[in-house]
Amino acid sequence: MSIPSVPSPAGTQRSLTGKLKSSWTLDSERQVFCGPRGHEFDPSSELPQETLIAPVVPALLKRSRSSLSTAERELMLFIHVIFPAGIQPESQFENVKRWPCFQSVTINPLYELPSGGPGGF
Repeated sequence: MSIPSVPSPAGTQRSLTGKLKSSWTLDSERQVFCGPRGHEFDPSSELPQETLIAPVVPALLKRSRSSLSTAERELMLFIHVIFPAGIQPESQFENVKRWPCFQSVTINPLYELPSGGPGGF
């Protein structure tokens, strides 16, 4: 049985999620990745305008690293690359995958809601 779905609203922003290599961090204010030995990687010239780079759990950036659990430190490695409406993450995947800061990159799914018809919500 297939459940009919409602497409995502126009203007929905799509994203990729990258997992940082352990020696890298994100300076979310400057939208720059900071690596070993003071190396910085600024991806702005490689992305569409208005792309946002943000940690998956921003609240963890406000806490001292020494106060975080092992699981929280692991969560700090995950970064969203959020594209402006109309940009498909598939078109940026190969480029982002080559960045020196990421050990892996995935395309986030586009979720749709049940339509509410018979058997729906």
